[in-house]
Amino acid sequence: MTDAERDEYIRYINDQYDLLIKKLAVEIVKKEEVVYDVKQQVLIKLTPKAEVLKPLHPRQVAAYVATTTKNVAITEYNRMTNYETQKEHMVENYAKTMTMDYVEFEAFEGKYGFSEEMWKLLMRLRPVEREIMIYAYYYELKTEEIGNILGTNREAIKKRLQRIRKKLKEMIEEEGVDFR
Repeated sequence: MTDAERDEYIRYINDQYDLLIKKLAVEIVKKEEVVYDVKQQVLIKLTPKAEVLKPLHPRQVAAYVATTTKNVAITEYNRMTNYETQKEHMVENYAKTMTMDYVEFEAFEGKYGFSEEMWKLLMRLRPVEREIMIYAYYYELKTEEIGNILGTNREAIKKRLQRIRKKLKEMIEEEGVDFR
């Protein structure tokens, strides 16, 4: 991909996902004047990934853009606030700060029929583990594609998926949940 093609694709992402980025940023940082900075940081982070993102399905790109925005906005929020304010905000507004969790729930619910119990188990996973599960089972990406998106190799993703599945199995057995 040439620099001109990369720039053109980043302009497309800017136009296509402008509202998504702004909405997520506002929900997390709570300051309109910081949203532009968050958006610029997101676009900067996405620029080197343009070649990987371009062939993906728009749903996959949206999920990646949303996850990147969430991470950048949380980092910016942490930079702006002190520890006690952060703790209070996260406790009171957990659902709002984890906007992607709602998207992830919709993804799992429709295709795999995961129950509310399973969703509760998934929520106990670390965010990156949930993200890997989404990419692997909802978007049906190969381990190599997931690795490209997350900036790691195929083998690392394969091992992580094995550990995540084992962890979920243990949680299911511990909770005594029956999914049949």
